[in-house]
Amino acid sequence: MLMALSASAQTPTTPRPTGNLIQVGAYRLHLDCKGEGSPTVILESAAEGFSIDWALVQSEAAKHSRVCAYDRRGYAWSDAGPHSFEFDQTAVDLHDLLRVARIPPPYVLVGKGYGALYVRNYHRLYPGEVAGFVFVDSLFEEDMTVMMSAQSVNTPYASSLIDMSDVELTRSLATNPAPFINGAVPRTEQETDVTAPWDK
Repeated sequence: MLMALSASAQTPTTPRPTGNLIQVGAYRLHLDCKGEGSPTVILESAAEGFSIDWALVQSEAAKHSRVCAYDRRGYAWSDAGPHSFEFDQTAVDLHDLLRVARIPPPYVLVGKGYGALYVRNYHRLYPGEVAGFVFVDSLFEEDMTVMMSAQSVNTPYASSLIDMSDVELTRSLATNPAPFINGAVPRTEQETDVTAPWDK
């Protein structure tokens, strides 16, 4: 299984980016677009997913329209960023990335797993830019259970997870730090035994 590669800490053996590194403020974010047409399809990866996870889907979908996959801060080839659940900042990052890369709306947002939370929040912040959604094994805010230190944590907030403020999320994480916040998630032997076509 691929490990997260910070663009600022690449080595000679690091695979070359499949797309381009775009300067967005103080960060470079990796964006890989294929095909032509409108609306542009934006692929949002799962919690620990990378843009390359979409390779087989992207190549087929690009026969019909422009399809873009990207890496959030700190994932794959994008520069490292803060390890926190910043829904709004992730949406702002994507919005700025698409603007700098001159990819105009409307967009069809595709969210896998945890990525569905990000694309719905993007729509909340930029409703006029979204033409539609596709959800793949989606998570839903209303039913979200936060797992911290291998225990289920019921948030004391009546609103959904996506409506929690950064202060509330930070306080919750400080009280119940998740093991992946300060280091890589340990991989088991079974997880590293990847067969075709998932080894691409």
